[in-house]
Amino acid sequence: MTAVLLMCPKTGREFSAGILTDGLALGRTPDAHGVAFCPYCRRVHQWRAGDALIVEALPAAQWVDNARPSVGD
Repeated sequence: MTAVLLMCPKTGREFSAGILTDGLALGRTPDAHGVAFCPYCRRVHQWRAGDALIVEALPAAQWVDNARPSVGD
């Protein structure tokens, strides 16, 4: 499985979209798009398949908790 990474347009930092794929799925669906919460600027970013970077493995040093903050945080 491969991981889908996106780049934050505000910080320029890469983050995981939280999607694992076989690496070919996005290529077969060039019109694919979605939204992902960015742990760096704390905003939701829209993305298209062409914006994504597919990586074989995401090094542990790049793991970021991208869960949305709880109400009151």
